Amino acid sequence: MTKLKFYSVLTALILMAMTATGIYAQSLSDFTYCTDIHVANATGSTWTDKPVRANINTLNMITAGFLNSTATDMALLDQAQTTVIPMTAEDVLVNNSSWWIHVASLLDDQTVVYSL
Repeated sequence: MTKLKFYSVLTALILMAMTATGIYAQSLSDFTYCTDIHVANATGSTWTDKPVRANINTLNMITAGFLNSTATDMALLDQAQTTVIPMTAEDVLVNNSSWWIHVASLLDDQTVVYSL
């Protein structure tokens, strides 16, 4: 199985799990802490179904009480703040954890801002 197919299957499974367990947001007011995540494409080509790494300090958010100990109550919303964007963590209990954000499409020299 190629990496892209694996990632697509993984994304679908995460979305199904989020829907089944009720981990989704109606609006930013559902959360006690919000910040913007900027994703910029300067590669010279359009991104399609691209996993992008973001370093997020989840340990501080867990310690401050903004997240549960597994960060399963964290959600990334699109620019319209209406759709949950799939993301997966490599490790949540570190200061600089790597989170993988699924970017459906982003043109070269464009930036998209997500709400975390």
